[in-house]
Amino acid sequence: MRILALLVLTLLPAFVAASEPTFETSEVFPPGVNGIAHYRIPGIVVTPKGTVLAYCEARKNNSSDWGEIEVHLRRSTDGGKTWLPSQHIAHHGERMEGNPRKAKGGEREQTVNNPVAIVDHQTGAIEFLYCVHYARCSSMRSQDDGVKWSEPVEITASFEPFRERYDWKVIATGPGHGLRIKSGRLVVPVWLAYGNVGDQKPSASGTICRASIVTHASKPGTLIFSNPHSLDRDESGKERPAGRGKRKNLSIKLSYDDGTPWPINKILDAGPSADSDLAVLEKLFMQFRIDRWVFVHLKDQSFRAAGCWHANLR
Repeated sequence: MRILALLVLTLLPAFVAASEPTFETSEVFPPGVNGIAHYRIPGIVVTPKGTVLAYCEARKNNSSDWGEIEVHLRRSTDGGKTWLPSQHIAHHGERMEGNPRKAKGGEREQTVNNPVAIVDHQTGAIEFLYCVHYARCSSMRSQDDGVKWSEPVEITASFEPFRERYDWKVIATGPGHGLRIKSGRLVVPVWLAYGNVGDQKPSASGTICRASIVTHASKPGTLIFSNPHSLDRDESGKERPAGRGKRKNLSIKLSYDDGTPWPINKILDAGPSADSDLAVLEKLFMQFRIDRWVFVHLKDQSFRAAGCWHANLR
């Protein structure tokens, strides 16, 4: 069983000497909770009030992308130290059984996939997108830090203009989180695929599923990046150009100048690792002058908990 866990990285002020990371663990979605076999596609956001929202796909029976899947969310009001009970938040009401993309066995299944949240720091609202059967997309909203959610509104028509160039049959928002830009427009990553029955490929457009990036207010141009840091190499050890490395070696990278270059890279877990997401606890940073991140990490293959890391990256 897979576990989602909260990761908090703490950067002390610049005058503090660098030190080796210390580790604490806080489980968000423990194995077997609510009878779920696997948790995948994690995301995390922090509201203007400082509430942490962690969410993911809850795959009830197995790890397959196709199957009986729900979207679950947990809230923390103390920076991830403790968590309120898990909520099944997306697509209540009449079920939409019968996955049109699954080759067989999906007649009684409802696949609710690829959740992604966007915090509007101007209004305090949280917009939440998700898909059903990788074919339809809906949006809902919370005005109270994720306690209650509006009825979902289908927005699949918003993606129809892409068909002029890509006759997509598979759609997936996210993974991770979206953002609000200065104009007020909300931006989310989207994956489109031409798709055959029972398949998600070939892709028409894609996102980097295993990585996340955020800015930090401590200094303009400061970026934090997470991903499985591994290269694809041939038998002689030479890197394969544009190759895909194995899902392992979870790392955090830090840049002070908009990503050119990345002078700091900390390996947090050398074992298998998959999706990750980052968010900034800005209220803690403002109150205590300590740079602090929260991070959801999905541990793959070993099925052990990821952790709540406190680390000085400087």
